[in-house]
Amino acid sequence: MSSAALRKMLLGLSLVLTLLCAACDRPAGTPVATPQPTSVPEEIVVERIEILLLESFPVQVHVAVFGTLPDVCSLIDEVEQERDGNTFRATMTLARRADARCAPNPTPFEHTVPLDVLGLEAGTYIVDVHGVRGSFELQVDNIFVEQ
Repeated sequence: MSSAALRKMLLGLSLVLTLLCAACDRPAGTPVATPQPTSVPEEIVVERIEILLLESFPVQVHVAVFGTLPDVCSLIDEVEQERDGNTFRATMTLARRADARCAPNPTPFEHTVPLDVLGLEAGTYIVDVHGVRGSFELQVDNIFVEQ
């Protein structure tokens, strides 16, 4: 077989494969899948947190979380927080479209988490988000009293 005939055959084969792959794609009019949560918090890399005490009474406390997600197809789905004594622990979960095809490319994110601090007594509190820790202090009890 000549090299010209071989080239034509390979070109024809690649064209057929391209058409077959295109036919396997999502049909027109099919809705895009919604992101589905994954329970893999270790894929979220938290680099630092900033604790913000808002000037209000009762005081509001927000935690700005900075880090990276595993790819551009991922987003923060939920943040669960629990308090054990004077320590708040926040755990974030990801959501990712089930049909997403993303190369693993760490993507920076910033996410704000409001803490449930209403009713806390004055004192020092620790915040832990995926192992990154910070603290804040309430000078007075954070209890709203109606007059």
